[in-house]
Amino acid sequence: MHSPFLRFFYEEQTKVQTKNCCKAMPGGRGKLTGRDGKPFVKGDPRINRKGRPPKLPDLQELLARVLSEQKEKKTAMELILLTLKEKALKGDLRAGEMLKDWAYGKAKQVQEVDVTLEKLEKLDDESLTALCNKLIEKQNG
Repeated sequence: MHSPFLRFFYEEQTKVQTKNCCKAMPGGRGKLTGRDGKPFVKGDPRINRKGRPPKLPDLQELLARVLSEQKEKKTAMELILLTLKEKALKGDLRAGEMLKDWAYGKAKQVQEVDVTLEKLEKLDDESLTALCNKLIEKQNG
């Protein structure tokens, strides 16, 4: 049979699962009312009269609309870029870095890894799997 510890652990897990599943029931554990599980009737306080809150506009659409507005025959984005250019030429390193990153992309960081076969042979299967997964994640992204 099972050891007393395993039996105790199983019983505790069963209690937790039972407790958690009852919380999801309408009204909660032991608090079922006559209205739970029945359709709405006129004047029911559970009805959401205000409705669903309005959806926020898509950020990409909003940025495109705002940055494409014309002012002095130039779009807002052009004015921002010109301002950043002026700041960069005056010595603002942050503005210069932003312009460079936007134009050419951020520089990739290269890390050298020193791995020898002897070090890998000492690792257990779980550690090797975790290491492989980390390397794959770094390579993909």
